[in-house]
Amino acid sequence: ALALAAREPLALAIVDLGLADSSGDEVLQALRHAHPGLKLLAMSGALDQQEALETPVTALPALAKPFSREQVLTSLRGALS
Repeated sequence: ALALAAREPLALAIVDLGLADSSGDEVLQALRHAHPGLKLLAMSGALDQQEALETPVTALPALAKPFSREQVLTSLRGALS
């Protein structure tokens, strides 16, 4: 994600907080620092749906896995608005 954001203009980045090779929080912070206007959406299998809506960890819109197509579309609309 970081390499792609450095090469290509992005409107939105969706970051899994439970990345295997790095911390999702670290990726979010790096993206925020390098691209202040970039819209961000966090997702995680460790959040329930209520926590995902109110997560203080990211202070971002967040999706709890598993999620429905409608939940993804609603979250994307919110993140891009």
